[in-house]
Amino acid sequence: MVRNLDNGWVSTYHPLPGTYSVYRIHRIFGALFIAALAVFLVTSNVRLAMNSLPLYEYGFHQYEVDASTGLSLEQLSEAGR
Repeated sequence: MVRNLDNGWVSTYHPLPGTYSVYRIHRIFGALFIAALAVFLVTSNVRLAMNSLPLYEYGFHQYEVDASTGLSLEQLSEAGR
């Protein structure tokens, strides 16, 4: 900052030519990183939930899969692992 004789303090910051495009690229990559992180967290949680044995066993009991397939619940639980 430099003292201007007319109206007080003025800014002396002058960006270099072409730095605005670098700033925009930085913002775009930052937004893409945040979006990719969100997608990673959601898909990881869905993968862990869908591969859980209690969910498979709940479906086996709810829809009586043992009666329609002829397999015992122990065999179905082993297949769900």
